[in-house]
Amino acid sequence: MNEHLFSRHFGCRVSDACTYNGLRLVLLENELMQVAILPEKGAEIASLRYKPADVDPLLHFRQGPLHPGPFPVTIPSRDGAFLDVYHGGWQELFPSGGGPCELAGAELGRHGEVALLPWNWEIVKDEADEIAIHFWVRTLRTPFLLERTLRLRSGRSVLEIEESVTNEGGVELPFLWGHHPAFGPPFLAEGCRLDTPARFIEVQQGALDPKNRLIPGSHGVWPEIDGARGERVDLRYIPHVNEGSADMFYLTGFQQGWYALSNPHLGLGVALAWPTEVFPYLWVWEEFCGSPESPWFGRTTSLGLEPFNGYSTTSVPALNESSKLFQQQVLPPGGRLSAWLKAVIFPNPGNQVVRKVSTDGEILFD
Repeated sequence: MNEHLFSRHFGCRVSDACTYNGLRLVLLENELMQVAILPEKGAEIASLRYKPADVDPLLHFRQGPLHPGPFPVTIPSRDGAFLDVYHGGWQELFPSGGGPCELAGAELGRHGEVALLPWNWEIVKDEADEIAIHFWVRTLRTPFLLERTLRLRSGRSVLEIEESVTNEGGVELPFLWGHHPAFGPPFLAEGCRLDTPARFIEVQQGALDPKNRLIPGSHGVWPEIDGARGERVDLRYIPHVNEGSADMFYLTGFQQGWYALSNPHLGLGVALAWPTEVFPYLWVWEEFCGSPESPWFGRTTSLGLEPFNGYSTTSVPALNESSKLFQQQVLPPGGRLSAWLKAVIFPNPGNQVVRKVSTDGEILFD
């Protein structure tokens, strides 16, 4: 594949002529944003930088990204290889999410196939006012085609994503499809506020552990729920990031799909909007140095805010079971499903409450 150098040094520009830690790196940028993508590692968004403040809200580990191919493991994990090479950032999860599972006889590791596969790519637009790059991948153990186009326009701190999944098999198949952006320090800090139009909370099931802030299997009405220590917990506000807790819960009842996470100390926010007809649920992963065992070892601070087309409140998703509950998780032979997302980084110096994130990425404050 020919390397595409930057065509200009102003406005929008795109290049795939860089490498980082042995991985091909695709850079998209305009006056306000720089987006770094690793096509050989699931086409994951490795960096989402807001240039005026020099801040990237995504989670990053010190070791940086590792190549999923030649990475030497001492023994294959029953969980799969996702966590071996996880370094933060934003992955796409498909055709499953959560722990290892089986789909129509195909064994899948944690978070499915596409996050570890190399994707193909093609720059489809390179103009000063707009750039776009198309990525696509075919899964190995299942018969799906996943396509994604990323776009930046001049003068806007909005990353636009258009994507589709196609069942190229000859039988109807269930699937889980979602996005896994995780946010971390220095953007993620005590006092950050999460605004979202969710209505209900459902906490993942499992044994109660001292590290849980929330009661496993409990339900609540957003934004408050009974906590494991007898208090009411307002889930809009991030606690001390080293408080020693870890929880997984799900937000449901969206009439519109969006959230905004604001940092009052930086005067900055990050937002995501999506179609609820495709992704009606939001997975929320809170890790505030609360998991003493592998792979976090009590040293990880992260908030994952993940739009998904389905969910399971157990640690292992049962795709065949969940397909009966959520019909949008099934594609017939030749069936195709399309979606879009808008990722926005925006100034919020007055720590205003976000009332809405529109479908074109506009932030509306109260």
